[in-house]
Amino acid sequence: MKKTKRCLYLLVYVMCCLTNTASADTTPPVSKKTLSTKIEIKDIPSSKWIRISEEKPPNKQFTHISYLPVTNEFLTWGRAKFHRYDAVRYDVEILKLSESRPEWKDSLPTGKEASWANGMFPDWSCKCHRSKSKKRTRPWSNEVFDCTVGSFAQPNIVKFCKIDDVHRPTRSSVFNQVCYDNKRNHLFYFVGGKTFTYDPVNKLWSDLKIAPPITCETLVWASLCYDPIKDQVILFGGGQALNPWGGAKTWVFDYTNKSWSRPKILNDVEPPLRCNAKLIYDSKNKKMVLFGGFSQDKLLSDTWIYDPEKVQWEEKKTKIAPPPETRYGATYIEKHGVILYVFPNYSSRSGIIGGGVWTYNVTSNEWNPRLGNIPRIHTGWLGCDYSTKDDVVVLNSTNKSSKNNSTFLYRLDPKSIDTNPKRKKSPESFFRWYNSKQQTSLLSTPEPTPLKTATIIKSLPSNKLINTEFPGHVFTRCDYGTMTIDTDRSVVVYHGGGHSAYGGNDFLRYSIKNNRWTSKNAYFCPFLDGASVTVYGWSYGMRPFIQHTYRWYAYDPVSKMVVYCTRGMSAMDGKTVMLDNDPKNAFKFDFKKHGALTWVYDAKTDKMYPPVLGRPFNFMAGQINLIGTPKGIFAKSNKKLYHAKVKLIDGKAEIIWTLLDETWPKVSVKKNRREFQPLTYDSKRERLLRILLNDKSEIQIYEHPLGKGTWKNINCKGGKDLNRDVIYDVENDCLMTMIKNKIWIMDCKTNIWRELQIDVPKDGTNQVRLVYDIKNKLCIIVGDNRRWLKAFYFRFNPATAKYKNNQIEKK
Repeated sequence: MKKTKRCLYLLVYVMCCLTNTASADTTPPVSKKTLSTKIEIKDIPSSKWIRISEEKPPNKQFTHISYLPVTNEFLTWGRAKFHRYDAVRYDVEILKLSESRPEWKDSLPTGKEASWANGMFPDWSCKCHRSKSKKRTRPWSNEVFDCTVGSFAQPNIVKFCKIDDVHRPTRSSVFNQVCYDNKRNHLFYFVGGKTFTYDPVNKLWSDLKIAPPITCETLVWASLCYDPIKDQVILFGGGQALNPWGGAKTWVFDYTNKSWSRPKILNDVEPPLRCNAKLIYDSKNKKMVLFGGFSQDKLLSDTWIYDPEKVQWEEKKTKIAPPPETRYGATYIEKHGVILYVFPNYSSRSGIIGGGVWTYNVTSNEWNPRLGNIPRIHTGWLGCDYSTKDDVVVLNSTNKSSKNNSTFLYRLDPKSIDTNPKRKKSPESFFRWYNSKQQTSLLSTPEPTPLKTATIIKSLPSNKLINTEFPGHVFTRCDYGTMTIDTDRSVVVYHGGGHSAYGGNDFLRYSIKNNRWTSKNAYFCPFLDGASVTVYGWSYGMRPFIQHTYRWYAYDPVSKMVVYCTRGMSAMDGKTVMLDNDPKNAFKFDFKKHGALTWVYDAKTDKMYPPVLGRPFNFMAGQINLIGTPKGIFAKSNKKLYHAKVKLIDGKAEIIWTLLDETWPKVSVKKNRREFQPLTYDSKRERLLRILLNDKSEIQIYEHPLGKGTWKNINCKGGKDLNRDVIYDVENDCLMTMIKNKIWIMDCKTNIWRELQIDVPKDGTNQVRLVYDIKNKLCIIVGDNRRWLKAFYFRFNPATAKYKNNQIEKK
């Protein structure tokens, strides 16, 4: 009987799958023909994608593909992989459709075709994995390296080098920061702070050796477009520019003056900054089109037109538009006078067709969905261009693993409009929140009921974790960090994430009074949501990108601000920085002089002040801890203890750091608990407490006065483990921490740790953080279930507390 049921269930499942598959995508499928067998380009059918170059698929990550009319070939340049990779394919590769079986091939410098063939060209490693193997038979340089935007605060940097009598740029991620100059038949690049060109006929690189747009040395995710009428290049968008807005507004490169400058834009109207939006030139209308992109908090689907003659931007309102995406490929189809866009294929089994091919007509201001979706493969980046000779589009789809890297051909049929009603389109708002699940749920929560919440808090049972059951969903952060609390308003402030987890840099605020989380201005870094350590620079709105926060921020009751100490970024050294809107105040960043950045955040208004320079310490990991007290912020960095005084002057923050003590007892800390050395404030005795776990798995606590003095061991007993958070319970004069579903209490009169006998919920108590609310005399514990955050009330009462081994605490 059971076997019959299993067979029946299997039959139903198979039928459902067949039904869903049949309705998933009614556009013409990808052709199974490939150019491993000879196919005439002129015979390629319309509205179908044909895979080519299967033996040598594209392997350059986050890079362009450009059609070169002067040589009738497609070209791509960049680095194949980010880490630990010896390139076997050259930096520059070309694809010729005139060949019977087009494949991507090395385009070696003139005169080096023989000596550099078969992967024997001079090479080097990436910056973060400097490979110095002596077993190589090929020429190898240890003096230069590739530096591509990524984890560990690494920006895009390009430098020119001369090896084996050939000038070459170090490789980096290009994205859309390249365009074809059809007057000189060169490719024009602005990548990694360098303005340079490539001559495909003579196969020569040229460093123009000119100053980059101010604060844009490390600009990435922007777009370039050549204007043949005025003989100029337009730059717009991107991120990681060291200015208050975090990107590049409209810039112009003038070939006559050979310099970058900011044009006077008509009516001072420019599109909102965005990343990965490609600027395309329409030669028929002599205008440029900018569609969509990623504004770091939203995916956009708006349409903007730039008129180089009038120096004017204009937003175009359209009836429909493609669905918003983080990246796409785009090119101008000269034969039909439209711009073709290719989006990743996110078609679902329910029949909804996402992504695909669209065209935009500047003259009629119309978007049209087209037939022919690319295959459903994992797509990290799309790049395409159009051959005017063959009337065909070549598309590269690449991702990190290179497993699904592919090259396709596509020919547009101008009459092939996709009328499928299930074709996904842009929402009426012309944007979609990037962090839509969290943002939508928090924005749609019902009005708070503070009186009801007050009644619940007042009647809380003692010594029991009570789920706050706040409405909405908040993603887990996996931040190796903690929280702080605005003690004046009873608002928990929580920031952190990164490392394959949450990538938004918002400061979450939990109002205990309203039992509500709020989150605004959550900016994400393109393609680096799970970046390790941190991301270079700052986001739009001049906010630090996300990183593991440990205990690097705290609320200051004196200034009513949150002070946040981020990791130092040595890559900023020598870069031009603007902390306000006046270019006259720009300066060269000196890491030794200016140090790591410190940020000041107003939790009440959600305002982030420009970063403060001059912090005297940068020793990070778990050994730096901040704590707020009635006398200001105190910070412990390695052996040194500092006091911080925050001032707000003319809309800017200032911090005065004072070294109080640079002595610290010689203590052996348990290896896997070095990051667990919290700093807390005992308000009854007006002292700082530094808590650690020694190599014998025993808790040790050192006290220090609020001011000059030395650290002294208080000789506590009983503690066997430690969390990143240890809080002081003012009402009961005790310390509290929570480790692995266990709550430990230390009476500050006896200095003895004891484990509470308490039932701890299994769901939501992973990676817990703790703060103490003085006004409501309770502890807020925030944990997660590895997906969503959970919050709990906990009110300790020593009179009724029960401890393990039936020990009862006596007053």
